[in-house]
Amino acid sequence: MRESDTPEGDNKTLLLVEDDVITAIAEQKALNKYGYQVVTAVSGEKAVEMIDSNPDISLILMDIDLGAGIDGTETAARILRRHEIPIVFLSSHSEREIVETTERITSYGYVVKNSSITVLDASIKMAYKLFESSVKEREKEAALRKNEEMMRNSEALAHICSYSTDLVETDIDKSAWVCSPNLYQVFGIDESYPHTIAGWAAFLHPDFREKVYAYHERVVRERTSFDLEYKIVRINDGAERWVHGTGKLEFDEEGTPIRMHGAIQDITERKEVEEALKRTKRLLSESQQVGKVGGWEVNIDTGEQNWTDETYRIHEVDLDFDLSLEKSVGFYTEESRPVIEDAVNRAIEHGEPFDLELEIITAKGKHRHVHAIGKSDLENRRVFGFFQDITYRKTVEEEIKRQLSEKETLLTEVHHRIKNNIASIEALLWIQADEMSNPEAVNSLKLAISRVQGVRVLYEKLLVDQQYEDVSIKSYFDELLKSLLSVHPEHTSLTIEKNIDDISLKSGKAVLVGIILNELVTNILKHAFRGETGKHIQIDFNHEADHSVLSVRDDGIGITEESLSKNQSGFGLTIVRMLAEQLSGQLKIGKDRGTRFTVVFKNLNAAPASK
Repeated sequence: MRESDTPEGDNKTLLLVEDDVITAIAEQKALNKYGYQVVTAVSGEKAVEMIDSNPDISLILMDIDLGAGIDGTETAARILRRHEIPIVFLSSHSEREIVETTERITSYGYVVKNSSITVLDASIKMAYKLFESSVKEREKEAALRKNEEMMRNSEALAHICSYSTDLVETDIDKSAWVCSPNLYQVFGIDESYPHTIAGWAAFLHPDFREKVYAYHERVVRERTSFDLEYKIVRINDGAERWVHGTGKLEFDEEGTPIRMHGAIQDITERKEVEEALKRTKRLLSESQQVGKVGGWEVNIDTGEQNWTDETYRIHEVDLDFDLSLEKSVGFYTEESRPVIEDAVNRAIEHGEPFDLELEIITAKGKHRHVHAIGKSDLENRRVFGFFQDITYRKTVEEEIKRQLSEKETLLTEVHHRIKNNIASIEALLWIQADEMSNPEAVNSLKLAISRVQGVRVLYEKLLVDQQYEDVSIKSYFDELLKSLLSVHPEHTSLTIEKNIDDISLKSGKAVLVGIILNELVTNILKHAFRGETGKHIQIDFNHEADHSVLSVRDDGIGITEESLSKNQSGFGLTIVRMLAEQLSGQLKIGKDRGTRFTVVFKNLNAAPASK
């Protein structure tokens, strides 16, 4: 489009298309006097060429009769197909049929030749004004079309459509409506669908039809605005969709509603997100109630707090409770208050998290134990965390401690009584041994006494250490050997060397290993030595990752080859073999400057002894 808003008659360039050179010169000079710059073309073809090459030309004075070439109307048509420029026809013809040929072409005036220069100047000025007005109107139309296109695109993206309903107050079913194209897509209809209220009702969801009807009638009756969310069923595919309808009434001069204008938006995705959010929020709330877990946050700069619903419930306050920092800290007991204050301050100043078990007094005076975890978010200037009512857990823990204490007391009493009963049996055996004169019978009773002592020593260890499951083998062996030697005071010159790993065994396994040691040492004392000097026993108990080894060696006369070859053994060694097998072990007997008894155990599940 060519520039047409330069100062009136000043430097405006006109193209005069005239095949008569003399006439062209005369008109050119006249127009020059009125401030116009005039260029001329003697043919239509030349005019088209000059318009293409000279962008300064802002108006054309076009003769109709141009000689042998194309005439003025054809020249104007060709130019207007490629350029927007005002054209004023300047012709000697005034016949109606000639003038009508120019009406088919967009022109801005028709001036008869030989009119005064004043008339021509006025016609030129009017042409400029009409052209400028036309340009502005086209610009407005283009902007309007662009806005309409943007609106259609925006409506499509936002799933919004507009409508306008003509209201027939006496019969609402006869009211008709018009709409934007996007409504057809939202409701799954096309332009042939009945544009009536009855047609509208057809795609309303059955659960909402009466509600929407009643609401629409109330809006019309009470002269209010329409604003409602409801469900529809699309006509083309039967899909259920949520829409949000809004509308505003238009009234006639008498105040009667005659039309409703509004918009409808497909909000299905939003409703689905809202419903999912509600489900998540409900699940979170229910989970918090079940677990008695709440959340909280504090703004570091303002002290403003936010609590979840469960945190309010734990404190037994309403949801509109004034959450000042002073009041929230005031719920803690005197012992817990400085602890939580210090923890929060350290979180703010140093970014240190905290994990505390504290006590509070609720708004209703109830004493509660709480578990508070906090973490700082210094970038967003807040401290936030987790808050759980652990009163029930603490009560259960205290009850468990009480019951455990009672059971430990009872177990101690039971062990004490068992130990006393074992001691009584041991005493009875001693009394019986003192009254016997037969050496073999005395030895048998002493052997029985040593076996009983092994069990008694274990129970004494359990009572003293108050560890009823685990027993230190090193300590147990020491006490067991002392008790065993007290039964055989005749071996005064006996020395026993020990190399025992300090490990713990479960009491059930420890008593079996103790019986094995008791039987092996008793067997040595009974058979290995002749005389009263030079008696020596070496005891080793070593533990590896997957096995343990008990070795008992003497420097006595040694076992005979016949006994080794025939695997002969008395009752004591038979007990040893049986107990070893019970503990997934095996007894081996060999000669080593005397006799060596070796028991290899597997899977004793030993552990380092507690100090």
